[in-house]
Formats: sequence, C-alpha cells, structure tokens
Amino acid sequence: MAWLDVVDTVYLKFGRLCKDIEFLYLTDLFSNLIPLILDVYEMHHRGGDWSAYEEACIRCWSNIFLRFDQRNYKRAPLMFLSDIFYWIEIGHLITNLITNHLASLSDCPVEIAHSIIRRRTAKFFTAQQLRKEAHFIFQ
Repeated sequence: MAWLDVVDTVYLKFGRLCKDIEFLYLTDLFSNLIPLILDVYEMHHRGGDWSAYEEACIRCWSNIFLRFDQRNYKRAPLMFLSDIFYWIEIGHLITNLITNHLASLSDCPVEIAHSIIRRRTAKFFTAQQLRKEAHFIFQ
C-alpha cells in the first residue's frame, strides 16, 4: 500500500513517459507483480474464491512465470490448471474439494519438498535419477 502513497510523486519526478528500463521494471513490479502475488494467496486462496483464484493463477503464469522463464516454474502452473480442468471435465470428486474448500488446501509441504530436492540434485539429472534421489532423501 506504500506504493500507492508515493506513486504520484514518482511519476511527477520521472514523468509518465519515462523509457528507462530500470524505471519501467520497478514501476511494473510495484504496480502489477507484487499486488498480483499478494492477492492470489491472501484474497483468493485464503478466501476460498475458486473462480478468482483460477483467474489469478492464469495472470500469474502470464505475467511472471512466462516472462522470467525460470526453469520449471513456467510449466508447473500449466500442469496444475490442466489437471484441474481435466478433473472438472470428467466430473472427478476432487473438484468439489478444490472448488468449494480451496482455503483448506496448502502447497507448502510440496514447495518444501521441491526445495529440498532441488538443493540436493543437479539440473542435468534425468527423471529416473530425480525419482531415485527423492526416495533416498525422504526415506
């Protein structure tokens, strides 16, 4: 919210048509990316609003993951959304849990496991090597 207090002063100083790349990235970060990320979890996920959460996930993917092209992060949200849309299409029972009880779900344990695996493996590992190492780590 502090950005909203100073945004007019910043634009007054630099002008709205400033083409400096650092200025553009900084204003985009404060105006778009940070509020988007904070909204996804705080407002949509914890609030349990599935349709808003779905839209925010797609916005995150297009605004952040695709833009910065980080390793597997650009594929993970697409796989998540693909799974959800498939389950909805076939009428799987898990869709009720996801769409009606979103706030009770957390991906923290998965993120922690991924971080541990990433720390203990090299980026050139094959899928089989990753699987074997993950089994060894969490044995």
